[in-house]
Amino acid sequence: MTTPGQAHAEVRELVRQCWATVLELDPGEVEPHSNFFAAGGDSLLAVELVAIIGERLGFEIPLDPLFFEGTFAALSEVSCQQVGPDRPNPAGPGS
Repeated sequence: MTTPGQAHAEVRELVRQCWATVLELDPGEVEPHSNFFAAGGDSLLAVELVAIIGERLGFEIPLDPLFFEGTFAALSEVSCQQVGPDRPNPAGPGS
């Protein structure tokens, strides 16, 4: 069984991987203060990013944190807030 701390770590890693893929970066370059738009992102890529994350997690992620704050920390935090006892495990069924 995955603990909340493990689930949040998994969500942050998933967001990091998706962020890096969409922006064509090495995941190691994505830090909490990394800004999506400063790193070359635009509104279309932002929509693509949250769609990919939402698809992988199994629920919708809001765009607002990415547009208003623009940081990896903001997007990963809102993604982690969506994970709870009544939400799917980010690692998938049976994890």
